Amino acid sequence: MRDFISLFTLSIVVASTTIASRGMAQESSETLRQGKQGALSLGIGMRTDDLGELSLSYSLFTDSNTMIRFSYTDLDSEINEEAGENEDGDTLIFTGIKTKVEGSAFSAGYKKFTSNSFYYEAGADYAQVDGKFVIDGFFDTQSSDLGSYQKLSAYFQIGNQWQWESFTLGTSWVGILIPIVKNTDFEDGVEDSTLNSVEKFVDNSQDVQISVLRFYLGWAF
Repeated sequence: MRDFISLFTLSIVVASTTIASRGMAQESSETLRQGKQGALSLGIGMRTDDLGELSLSYSLFTDSNTMIRFSYTDLDSEINEEAGENEDGDTLIFTGIKTKVEGSAFSAGYKKFTSNSFYYEAGADYAQVDGKFVIDGFFDTQSSDLGSYQKLSAYFQIGNQWQWESFTLGTSWVGILIPIVKNTDFEDGVEDSTLNSVEKFVDNSQDVQISVLRFYLGWAF
């Protein structure tokens, strides 16, 4: 998924640069949102501990400055096992030793534009996440299941979304996810593990998370 995210990020940069250079934004985004009924978008982003996001969203316009958004997100991350610090204070990691995290999330939110492109959004996010401790050797790979957790969080984020006729491009700059309800199903001994990558996986089942740089592009109609 990381290769796709890199390609997708490059596509967003190229698209936004091309649109800007052609001067397509002759009318304001607020004006161009008028009359729109809905929008489909594909996005990428990041949560705490490099938990990558690949999202598909549908948004329903209730008016030109208000949207209700529904989203499905694929979650993927590799948390490297740390080996302490060197004399310069840089973090060292064990090569090939990590906790692999995979899962999905469903969210629904209320998005409100307060100006031409700036918005805030609040809603709920339900995530289901599985973990696996992995050691990549020269000849084989060993892994052990860590179990899973489910977490319902309230979220809030701010960003900008621009409109060019039917094309839309946006970024949620930063957001916060605050757990409301959680359920864990960890394997025996996982919660007592002293492996730092496993500890981070367990902590994420209950801690507040931060989201950053959620880029997306799509089609409004």
